Amino acid sequence: MPLFQAWLIAKGRSDKTLAAYASAFNRLSDHIKRLPLQKLLDDRTLMLNEVARIKEARHNQKLKRKGQAAATQSAVFVSALFTYMRDQAGLTLVGSPVSMCVMVDKKTKQPVLGVDDMKSWWEVVQKISNEIVRETLLFELLTGLRRGSLEALRCKDIDLRNGCVHVAIAKGGEEKAFDLILTRPMIRCLWRARKAGRRLYPEHAKVWCFAGERGHIRGNRLTKIVLGKMVLDKAVLAKVGVQPEKDKDKVVLKANHALRRGYSTAARAAGVDEDVISKLLNHGAKGLLSRYVMTSHLGKMLYGAQCDISASIIKALGQPHGLA
Repeated sequence: MPLFQAWLIAKGRSDKTLAAYASAFNRLSDHIKRLPLQKLLDDRTLMLNEVARIKEARHNQKLKRKGQAAATQSAVFVSALFTYMRDQAGLTLVGSPVSMCVMVDKKTKQPVLGVDDMKSWWEVVQKISNEIVRETLLFELLTGLRRGSLEALRCKDIDLRNGCVHVAIAKGGEEKAFDLILTRPMIRCLWRARKAGRRLYPEHAKVWCFAGERGHIRGNRLTKIVLGKMVLDKAVLAKVGVQPEKDKDKVVLKANHALRRGYSTAARAAGVDEDVISKLLNHGAKGLLSRYVMTSHLGKMLYGAQCDISASIIKALGQPHGLA
């Protein structure tokens, strides 16, 4: 475990990932911890039964997913440890010890902001008093950026000459850093956010694109929004979600990964190919270099696709004045 942990740190894995893996390891039984990986490969029902045991142990703890998330996390940890031992430690291992385990909770619905719901969602966003939060939510939808990447965008990483912003914090560590292609609506959004930041948090705005009270804005500020005594149409609230009746003034907006999926949905609605969407979302291979945007056929194609996606989203929002 210490070597595996050191390797994860060297790869740039976040503190949250390290903590999640530590919890997953602690949930494993002592019997499983003592077994060699080859034993888990020879009898794959061992991990199948272990995952079932973890799920059953947490089933009655009033958890939303009845222990499925904890069980899956432990299986993912064993899979990651196995990959490390095979590829980095040089052990001769073939197969996967968790190949019989269900790694996805099929009953869990992944939140997504649908194209048809974007106009209603935007109507609620406009009621938020903090304009930086408003612009952050819009930029998240326009770009499909993950929460951690969005929070940590720095002013110095904006490169208007090449039409991009460098995303230094990306899933997978530093080697996954990439240059996000910017469209006109994205640039206007960044400009409004920085203008508001200079007024509200002048010191923090010198560093961060989306400034907040403690430096950059925090992702948890993007979901639970207090709207005061504003009265909204019930149909609108049904689409964006609401807190329990005892707290009618607080609306839970679809944000973070729901907007990333919303970006993908709008991209498909715009007719953009799935492979192109994957590149723009920085899936798989390293991200697109900024020089390609200006000089290569691929860069021009991706810039054109990004513009189509932005136009599709702006249209879905109801063509608000000043966004495009």
